[in-house]
Amino acid sequence: MSFISASVEACDGYGNCVFAAPAYFDIGSDGSVKVLQHEIADGDRPKVEHAVAECPAAALAIVAAATDESAASTTRRELP
Repeated sequence: MSFISASVEACDGYGNCVFAAPAYFDIGSDGSVKVLQHEIADGDRPKVEHAVAECPAAALAIVAAATDESAASTTRRELP
């Protein structure tokens, strides 16, 4: 399973993500990205991948869910 990670600080509010995957992204009143759903449904992954690729500010990422073993050996890092 995969999740969306977004950096509000890096977001410039272009809105490309909203056009590519409106069920997952919105632009808030502050002009920054808002993630509406963090968990990506398998059937929606291509749309979300497109949204991430289209972000000119590189403010979005798809991160894999940690398994019990990997969670014990690695630390999950958020985008700056």
